[in-house]
Amino acid sequence: MIGKRCKLIFILLPLMICFPPSLYAGGDIQITCEPGVRIWLNDQFMGKTTADDFGMFVENLRSGEYVLKAAKSGFKPFRKSVEVVDLKTIEVRIEFKKKSLAIEDYSERDDAIVEVETGTLILRSVPLYADIYLNEEHIGQADKKIKNLGSGEHKIVFIMGNKELEGNFDLEPGDTLRLKAHFKKNLIINETEQESVRKAELPKNEQTASPTGTITEPLPGMKFVWIPPGSFLMGSPPGERGRRHNEAQHLVTLTKGFYLQTTEVTQGQWKEVMGDNPSYFSSCGEDCPVERVSWEDVQEFIRRLNQRENSNRYRLPTEAEWEYAARAGSTTAFANGEIRDTGCRDPNLDKIGWYCGNSGEKTHPVARKQPNAWGLYDMHGNVWEWCRDWEGDYPSAAVTDPTGPLSGEYRVVRGARRCRSAFRGAALPGGLDLRLGFRLARTR
Repeated sequence: MIGKRCKLIFILLPLMICFPPSLYAGGDIQITCEPGVRIWLNDQFMGKTTADDFGMFVENLRSGEYVLKAAKSGFKPFRKSVEVVDLKTIEVRIEFKKKSLAIEDYSERDDAIVEVETGTLILRSVPLYADIYLNEEHIGQADKKIKNLGSGEHKIVFIMGNKELEGNFDLEPGDTLRLKAHFKKNLIINETEQESVRKAELPKNEQTASPTGTITEPLPGMKFVWIPPGSFLMGSPPGERGRRHNEAQHLVTLTKGFYLQTTEVTQGQWKEVMGDNPSYFSSCGEDCPVERVSWEDVQEFIRRLNQRENSNRYRLPTEAEWEYAARAGSTTAFANGEIRDTGCRDPNLDKIGWYCGNSGEKTHPVARKQPNAWGLYDMHGNVWEWCRDWEGDYPSAAVTDPTGPLSGEYRVVRGARRCRSAFRGAALPGGLDLRLGFRLARTR
């Protein structure tokens, strides 16, 4: 065990490269309810239950009091305070009481008479399935119809890949407004009046799918690719398989580009700078990722590497930079597609990462699997990777150049366990493990 509270249980069975034990010594909530229930925990939307779920399981919560809310159309809202205790599962059964039809229920009736305070909004996109944010809340994908929306001014954002269309509109009482996001024309069109709401604002340097420019230095085999500035949705959508409570989606803008190492730092590169090899899998060879290095060890490696060049250009990536680079313009669970199997036989993950389905219970030489669209290898699997940030909750609104909390107890780690681009982990800065390594970022 590492430290007083071993939040990161990195004394792992070797086969669990992408699926080790829980990173948190916290408690769980087992929610039992019928399908179609929307659930919030401490005002964070957790998702909507389906016919296959019979509820929801929320794991690895810190001990303390939580407010559980649930809603289903036609029923009174559910609210309950839940006390979470470390290493215990709290069971909560949600039962709704029928209520009389109110204005928020009119969406269930096609023949309803809409009150004058509300209107209807119809949202479309070309191409289809753009993600939609209404008043900074993710409401799903186009095409979308919203009944009984309050009249007045609203903000709308359509997102398709790296492109974003944003605008404001006024909804008059009793009116039906039709908006279409046309990404080829870079316009949001008011189809009711056939006029443009607002031209799109595309982040600079997002016109190409992948960055350009590769540098090779300062150690043998250590290559860096240019990651351009841009915007992306950080976190995971409510429907993503394997999603966890700490992955709330929010818009992130990175205003500065940076270089990122194409692979994890190898054992050979570590030895070149530090003179030793702490890796558990040292017999794997010098091209395998170095592991069993703490965040503090990594800072010393960076200090020495910068000293060799008389510079201050090398560092760890921030958590936002890491996920932005891992996605490489994608919006799916993996950079090359969605999850097909939450166990150890995922055909998409097989192509790009080492995990419990193909690792043979050990690490592997870097750059042996397919890279993502930006030329980065092993962003999914092989070893966890330290990030610069202290661990903390995501913001509820859009942010620019986030660097995480100013202080904390744990540092962020990314890239292994569930292997999804959005999956988050954390470890004590002094923690060591045979599945924990890193890759470097580099400024100009």
